[in-house]
Amino acid sequence: MVKLPFVRINVFGDSIAWGKGDLVRGGWVNRLKIELYRLNRFLEVTNVSVGGDTTKTLLERFEFEARQREPHIVIFAIGINDSQFYRDPDNHPVSLEEYRSNIKDLISAARGLTDKILMIGLSRVDERKTRPIYEITNTHYTNEEIEKYDEVLKNTAEEIGLVYIPVSDLLEIDDLPDGLHVAGSGHEKIAKRVKQVLLASYPDLLYTDV
Repeated sequence: MVKLPFVRINVFGDSIAWGKGDLVRGGWVNRLKIELYRLNRFLEVTNVSVGGDTTKTLLERFEFEARQREPHIVIFAIGINDSQFYRDPDNHPVSLEEYRSNIKDLISAARGLTDKILMIGLSRVDERKTRPIYEITNTHYTNEEIEKYDEVLKNTAEEIGLVYIPVSDLLEIDDLPDGLHVAGSGHEKIAKRVKQVLLASYPDLLYTDV
């Protein structure tokens, strides 16, 4: 048996990537970790996601946290919180142009560590429960605004030549118990798609040659 060096995969994202809503297996990243470990026991998947993160707050912590872990593959799953707004659809925590700039800056920082970078697209919401999602702050998520940010993410990834993994078509209403966060059924769908793309993109890294 040939012992391969560990392949380190880091996922940077928000509460959906963190796994909120999956009470069974802890989210799509953890489900992906289990599935990949079955293929290659020298894989190391680390979830570095933080609930509530936007591209702005992720930028503030990314370089330090990534350099501590030295990932071979970086996966970004970020942006839905950038698209939220307070009362007025023009009142985003991160504007569309700032979002575009932040995505480019995140990619540039990641490229200082690896050229293997994947971008996860943004999921959609059940607006019956997200307008607003938190009445005390009057915070809203709408599919119209999310789609604008997702399009920027997709176009930026494609312009730079990175893999973009769409998830907007995956989830049903039943997969969104609070309208925003994803139940275990939805996390399973995301994990399967990400696994499929990873295996297609980096087969030499993900299979153990024994």
